[in-house]
Amino acid sequence: MPGGTAHNICVTYELIYHGLVSVPSEDGSQSGIYWLRLFRGDPGSVAIVTEVPLNPGFDAGMNMHDIQDHIFRLFNIHWRDLTCYRILPRGYPDKIAPMIFTKEESD
Repeated sequence: MPGGTAHNICVTYELIYHGLVSVPSEDGSQSGIYWLRLFRGDPGSVAIVTEVPLNPGFDAGMNMHDIQDHIFRLFNIHWRDLTCYRILPRGYPDKIAPMIFTKEESD
């Protein structure tokens, strides 16, 4: 690397959950359905939350706080140890929409 030092970092994560989760809204009025891939490793855990087409509840962006709380409770993960990424699949919500990949911050 010109003018700098190259660093190689190897981080190992273990897949601990891969499937659908039903997350109740804060007021209990609706449950959202999301595809969750959860990895645990050092220095923390990573959640990849994918929006499910025809989700009967709030979209993942509107409901990320409840999704994170659900992950904290269900998998006994401290909020400081979790990094969440939200994915909107290509073609959702419109058939010409590109895939969207965003990092969500924990409160």
